[in-house]
Amino acid sequence: MIIASSQGNEQQKSGYIDNILEQPQILRSLLDRYSPTSIASAIRPLWSWEHPSPILLTGMGASHSVLWPIYLNLMQQGLWVQRAETSELIHYLPQLLHRPGLCMAVSQSGESVEIQRLVAQIRDRRQRGQAAPHLLSITTTLNNTLAQASDVAFVTQAGAEVGVATKTFTSTLALLHWIGQALLNRLTTNDFAAIEAIAKSQQALLHQHQAWIAPALDPLAAVSTFALVGRGPSLAAVYDGALVLKESLRQLAHGFSGGEFRHGPMEMLSPNLGVLIFTTAGSTLELSQRLGADVALRGGHLVTIGQQGSEAGSVHLSLPPCHQGLAPLLEILPIQLIAGELARKKGIIPGEFRWGGKVVTQE
Repeated sequence: MIIASSQGNEQQKSGYIDNILEQPQILRSLLDRYSPTSIASAIRPLWSWEHPSPILLTGMGASHSVLWPIYLNLMQQGLWVQRAETSELIHYLPQLLHRPGLCMAVSQSGESVEIQRLVAQIRDRRQRGQAAPHLLSITTTLNNTLAQASDVAFVTQAGAEVGVATKTFTSTLALLHWIGQALLNRLTTNDFAAIEAIAKSQQALLHQHQAWIAPALDPLAAVSTFALVGRGPSLAAVYDGALVLKESLRQLAHGFSGGEFRHGPMEMLSPNLGVLIFTTAGSTLELSQRLGADVALRGGHLVTIGQQGSEAGSVHLSLPPCHQGLAPLLEILPIQLIAGELARKKGIIPGEFRWGGKVVTQE
């Protein structure tokens, strides 16, 4: 079942910064394409809140990082949810595909080699009459292996994109929020209004994006390595942001949870390390602020991103308030922009891969 047309998705390939600036428009395109009723009715034949079955979340790269908020949202309701990188799932955890339930697979192209193997494993079990999960997918278009094999296929409406994922990440995250709410039998127009509010906030931030990120550029241009740190839903921005920096700048960038960073990686702190901490409002805000103060005290180049910064006197990139589960839709913007500007200064064009490509075809 396909619940959105791919018509209008074949936009001309534009530049990296153009892709970033298109994100509010893409979210509004999702609002035009979907409704609470269309999403809930598509999911209902596959999974029931009244009789819950196991849920498996899988993807690669940015399509794996984006799964954090829905994973936490579903787990917080006591559901049986597992999250596995597709490359590990197909080789070391295929048993997770040997039972009924729901497999939610995210892939921009729907054609990466691991996704093709996942589809083949599920199809083979079905052909043998063996137990296998229903398959729900999120891809950029409909004309791909994953979407065509899915019981329900959602489309991001993101259109063509340069190599580094920007608008596909944010559009997928919005769709996953709605899907998660539908699985919990509580998707309403309020969830759509929340995405409209995010689109407005994105537009306001991007309208003056050069001035917004300017304070962070000089400190971060001087470092050789980046550490991105956050907690809860912000881990989606942490891990995707690290990938964006690696792809765009060809420098080392690592993602850590706040607790994980204190368990060893603190030893990396030096003037050569840029530390970006997401200080999003929530139950762990004080912990993130305290970590920021400790980083600044020990000589790391600190940038905080969120509604509130740290008292350490570091660079702070302010974000407007929003639902914590949707925070990565705003948190990722400064990372994307910083990566683009630092790449420009280094003479690198983000999205021009040297050794790989947008679609990975070899394991």
